[in-house]
Amino acid sequence: MALDTIFARQPTNPYTQHEMRRWREQVVLLTSRITFWLALPLNIFGTLNLLLLQAYWRIPLNFILVMLLGVIAYYPALSFRRRVVLLFSIYYLTATIWLAFSGLAGIGRSLFFLIIVLAALIFEGRTLFVFLASVLLTQAFIYSAFFFGIIPIPYTVNPETIFTPFSLSLVWVSQLILSIAVAVAIISTLNTLRENLYKVYLAETERVLQASEERYRAIWETATDAIVVVDRQGLIRSANPSYYATYGFTPEQVIEQPFTVLLPESNQQPAWPAYTHMFTEEHPALRHEIVLRHADGSERTIEAHLAFLMEADERVALIGVLRDITERKAMERELHQSNAWLREQSIRDPLTHLHNRRYLDERLPQELQRAAQQQLPVGIIVLDIDRFKNVNDTYGHDCGDELLQTIGAFLRGRMRSEDIVCRYGGEEFVIVLLGATTTATHTRAEDLRLGLHTLVVQNGPCQIAQITASFGVAVCPQHGTSADALFRAADQALYAAKQGGRDQVVIAPLPPPSTIAASPAADGS
Repeated sequence: MALDTIFARQPTNPYTQHEMRRWREQVVLLTSRITFWLALPLNIFGTLNLLLLQAYWRIPLNFILVMLLGVIAYYPALSFRRRVVLLFSIYYLTATIWLAFSGLAGIGRSLFFLIIVLAALIFEGRTLFVFLASVLLTQAFIYSAFFFGIIPIPYTVNPETIFTPFSLSLVWVSQLILSIAVAVAIISTLNTLRENLYKVYLAETERVLQASEERYRAIWETATDAIVVVDRQGLIRSANPSYYATYGFTPEQVIEQPFTVLLPESNQQPAWPAYTHMFTEEHPALRHEIVLRHADGSERTIEAHLAFLMEADERVALIGVLRDITERKAMERELHQSNAWLREQSIRDPLTHLHNRRYLDERLPQELQRAAQQQLPVGIIVLDIDRFKNVNDTYGHDCGDELLQTIGAFLRGRMRSEDIVCRYGGEEFVIVLLGATTTATHTRAEDLRLGLHTLVVQNGPCQIAQITASFGVAVCPQHGTSADALFRAADQALYAAKQGGRDQVVIAPLPPPSTIAASPAADGS
């Protein structure tokens, strides 16, 4: 096996990378703690020896070394990288000093050998190559210093031992060969372990992917909603069976076709730019109501829930879950129409088809508030048909109803679009003239009074030739600013018209100035 193959960084994956890193962290932590507990008793005995030799200056250095080893071994906040750097720095420095000052018979060679073994376990790739090269160069430098006599060779074990240049060369070469052999063996073992882990990872990944694919395939095949996948170019890439069953198309008609073939012809052009923008917008809308085309030509209303398919953090396709809500939308429209009809019936008088009292009670306060904000007057006319009871008694209630219908149609034809006319109850009608002053309101009431004279009801036994009514007039803000105040004033005027002989218009008397706020919109009539 070539060295460049051994020292090269092997392809990794998340599983093996995590496992190998965790294993290296455990090796470093265990090594640092073993070193600490070996150095602690040696330091104690060494300190006693230094005290006997009176080498006091070396005692603090020993304690600093042991404290540093304790921090490396047990300080929890220390990162893996810093723990490795500190541990190998201490090893490297200690081995260099012992090899230089204790000689070949000392512990320095053993420490360097231990460093090489640990480096092979922990480092990999170029980092390991550079580290081994630095260790061997350090050894070569020290041996060369011994060889040329720069550093005297100490004889710690046997003073009679004599190292010749040849023996020094043999020692260094043997150290080199042994170091490389150990490193290659360890790295080969680690590579084998990594390959085995990678095979386990691949097998597990394949199993998980297969299970995931089976689950999603089951969802794809059995989903009741239609699912369609469209790419960035707007081409339909796939559709599930529910789509074909719901919309009547075949795969040949839609796959690899522009997604606009699913849309009615009227919607195809506006849909294309809206679709392409979704891939570039930061927060595109992912829920839409759209109209799709059925194979038979009919149109279906669809609720579309969209999601992007991602590759390398890029939106590559759009998956749409399409739910047919045509029937639901039709029911909603029917419900809306029914509610609108019921609402209209609740505010309409069924006999005259004018608005009723309920509508007026809701609408009048709103119009008074708006008029106050715009400083505009509002005229109120209350009219009551004269001698209506005699009509019912003489001709019957059917004739009375026909008279009410005739007057209702007459009033409706004389009103502006912004005016409000309603049957307030019985034979009483109320007209609200927005923006009308006292004079204008009185004039309108007088025109209505005279117009009633022209009405004739002729239907079988129901013969009414002359119709009259009494009118009471009040104006906001002169007669009040609330609906209750205006109705009280208009009723008083109506009562006065009845008492004065009927068939006339009476304006309500002005209340005391202290009970009503003046308005610049009033004309003082």
